[in-house]
Amino acid sequence: MTEHFRSRFIGLIWLLSCLLFLITALLFVTHDNNWSLAGFVSIIVFQTAIIRSWKQAKYGIVLNAMLLIIVIIGFGSRQFDQVSARKARLIYARSAGQKIDVLNQDMLVSLPAIVQKWLVKSGSVGKPVANTIRLLQEGVLRTGPQTNWMAFTAREYFTVNDPAFVWKADISIKAGLRLAVLDNFDNGNAALSVKFLSLYPIANVVSDPKTDTASMQRWLAEIIWFPSAAASSFLTWTANGPVSATATMHYRNMMVSGLFTFTTDGDVLSFSANRYYGSGPEAQQEKWYIQSTEWNVFRHIRMPSACSITWQLAAGDFTWANIKITDIAYNTESLYP
Repeated sequence: MTEHFRSRFIGLIWLLSCLLFLITALLFVTHDNNWSLAGFVSIIVFQTAIIRSWKQAKYGIVLNAMLLIIVIIGFGSRQFDQVSARKARLIYARSAGQKIDVLNQDMLVSLPAIVQKWLVKSGSVGKPVANTIRLLQEGVLRTGPQTNWMAFTAREYFTVNDPAFVWKADISIKAGLRLAVLDNFDNGNAALSVKFLSLYPIANVVSDPKTDTASMQRWLAEIIWFPSAAASSFLTWTANGPVSATATMHYRNMMVSGLFTFTTDGDVLSFSANRYYGSGPEAQQEKWYIQSTEWNVFRHIRMPSACSITWQLAAGDFTWANIKITDIAYNTESLYP
């Protein structure tokens, strides 16, 4: 290989490396999960260029190593997102093609008066019953009463006819340090995975009777965001006074319940239940309380748009999270991009 041809060849490698990094950056800023794959290719080409120009570019290996760490983290995030999306598609697939009825007054006659008022106030009557739901959340949460608040964003998918949910959250610990959380309830089985930087396992909770019932109670509480589910055949309601009612849910040989309270004009004010705190055999039931703090209308349905979630423990109240809904959609088969 002549020196002239060799120089041109190395120049082309450097040019290709720059183009690939530009493509990677473009994919990154457009939130395309394929950016990490493009980044791997870019790093390989960049390393080839460094080796071919070792005397002049040997210190570039330090930059390449830093870029490799970033890309590995990105690849872990991509894999984590793919797992959560696969679980969401799985629960959606079981609801595909199911008939969707319109919620009418005849479907409310067996419900307590305050629950009927809620469904009317929410705007659910006269609209299609929600069978698949997707929503976006943002807010802050913490892992213990004395720990710092951490900002998070999350996306959640639900099905109603066969109750299930998939919750994928991205939690910011400090600048650049994040936790990825995947919490799901499907076929009556619960699972929770927490990974540092989407790569290193921090917690992995598998299905057991206490965890399963706790997740089922979470599903029940979250019907505040899809009120038409209150008329589901697997729910029975008992009035507890003029502005409260207990919902009991029977599903796959499990039973859970919770108390919904309302304002006098029919907005959901709170949900409370004795729910397992923690996981595994050592988990004990504690009072779990959700307080609505704001209401808003999404897709013509009025619902609590912000709430706080508190464990009322013997040692004192522990507010675990403050959550705000930023988007919601009903009866859609598509996932968030």
